[in-house]
Amino acid sequence: MENLFNPWRMVYLKKKQPRGCIFCNAWEKKEGFKTLCVYKGKETLVMLNRFPYTNGHLMVVPKKHTGKLENLSEENFFEIISVILKAKNILMNVYNPHGFNIGLNEGTCAGAGLKDHIHFHIVPRWEGDTNFMTTISNIRMIPQDLKDTFKILKKLFKEKK
Repeated sequence: MENLFNPWRMVYLKKKQPRGCIFCNAWEKKEGFKTLCVYKGKETLVMLNRFPYTNGHLMVVPKKHTGKLENLSEENFFEIISVILKAKNILMNVYNPHGFNIGLNEGTCAGAGLKDHIHFHIVPRWEGDTNFMTTISNIRMIPQDLKDTFKILKKLFKEKK
């Protein structure tokens, strides 16, 4: 058996988990590293994924707590698309990825970890980013610290308001 030591996870394991919806909680608090929120619009916020697939993995979240896309207003839907485009442009300028996965998982069977509050994922992708560590060891390599990613993206979202 292989052992992979990651002592930084103990902080997470011992941490008291917040009650309620993490997205609704992020709306109630200021933008900041605690919530990983880098931008708040009128009805849409952008936050980092705490367990990113790649560097710059963002989530775009409507203010409305709903698990169904059709429950959003047309205004909210258009704001979400506008914010997704803004986020994509920022990520392109920071990381210069070769492509993106942008999507919504609606419902548990579709992979939604939070089935009651829809959110869109924006995942920058690079040719060859599924390397041998992922293929052989089932380990994803994230080369940038989450705090560094947060600082960079927070600053750029502030500049693009």
